[in-house]
Amino acid sequence: MQKINFSAGETILLEGGTSDIVFQILSGEVEIYTERSGQIIRLGYVTTGDYLGEMGLIDQSPRSASARAVTDVVALEFQRSEFIEHVSNEAVVAYRIVTRLCDRLRDTNQRLVESRPATDPNFIADQPGSTKVTVFGDHVDLAPHIPPAGIRIKPMQFSIGRADEHSIDQNAALLLPDSMPSRLSVNHFTVLNTLDGVVVWDFESSLGTEVNGVTIGYEFLKDYETLKAGENKIVAGGQDSPFRFQIVVE
Repeated sequence: MQKINFSAGETILLEGGTSDIVFQILSGEVEIYTERSGQIIRLGYVTTGDYLGEMGLIDQSPRSASARAVTDVVALEFQRSEFIEHVSNEAVVAYRIVTRLCDRLRDTNQRLVESRPATDPNFIADQPGSTKVTVFGDHVDLAPHIPPAGIRIKPMQFSIGRADEHSIDQNAALLLPDSMPSRLSVNHFTVLNTLDGVVVWDFESSLGTEVNGVTIGYEFLKDYETLKAGENKIVAGGQDSPFRFQIVVE
């Protein structure tokens, strides 16, 4: 384990690289991004106290995104064996890792539940006393696909993803067309209306999901975020993506 300094603008991790190092950010801000057909897509940011690259190291998958310093950054660098020892000695870090793995298991279970898409995403059968959740489009490109009155979701779940005639894994209730390079994953995120609250869950999408300014997904701290009462802003597929939604919880 060693302390490393990165200057503003310096690359820290490269997409496709080997996941053999984890960083803990001691100070500064790091941008997570990817590149599609020569276009840079900003996914979000991590900052002081956050870890960078830990999930890739654990499942030994290649880096799924790149990272660069926005400001001058000071970080602790862990080799694989050092990070495993660190997790063994730090209960908070171990809890976070276990929680993320549990999230992934719930994600898989949810996909099984959604193995048959809703036949009519605009139909809603209300339950007395249940929370009302309505999805609106928040970008002109979504106007042909989401009515001005929005879509009232079913009592339990409503998923959004990319329409793809070549995919056999299209389980989302609302499938939206997307141009190349695509921003939406085939099954990008779901809205779960549960007894404990309304949750947006990223389904390990390629580019993540931003919920009220907090980015969730594989490269970030968690895979889900609880919605607040009232209006919520959702952006799927990078910060400048046209797949922008407003979800109202009543």
